[in-house]
Amino acid sequence: MCHFRCLAGIRINAKLVKKKHIFSVWPFFVIFADMKSLISLMLALVLASQNPLPVPDRSVYDFGTVKASQKELKCSFTLSNPSDAEPLYIYAVVSSCGCTSVDWTREEIAPGQDGVISVTYSNDMGEGLFDKSINVYTSAQKKPFKLRIRGVVEK
Repeated sequence: MCHFRCLAGIRINAKLVKKKHIFSVWPFFVIFADMKSLISLMLALVLASQNPLPVPDRSVYDFGTVKASQKELKCSFTLSNPSDAEPLYIYAVVSSCGCTSVDWTREEIAPGQDGVISVTYSNDMGEGLFDKSINVYTSAQKKPFKLRIRGVVEK
């Protein structure tokens, strides 16, 4: 049976780790297969702490009151890369509803440059309020950040 030793020197069953996807139990009990893994993790943590997060020009786009005859509403968000050294990549942009389509800058965003996220809302629901969220996955952080579009549709 394969075992790992954590930093505290405790033997841990590899099957348990794999089955439960446990890679850290406590900040001091991080599991490493070898010294190379430890160094890679430390380097990744240092680089992640040095990279500033991407900055959208706004987090909410409010269309205000629009007519029901306007079937498609379009807007865009500008995403800045504030890093001095690292390029930014937008991996994916996911809308909360099929009525909202997205397109984004697919190539790298150089330090100090901007990328664009274009959003199109198709008004198929008729009159009323709408409030849709868009999750943006980037190379600068593990969790996505949210953008929102909203408005009111009238006759």
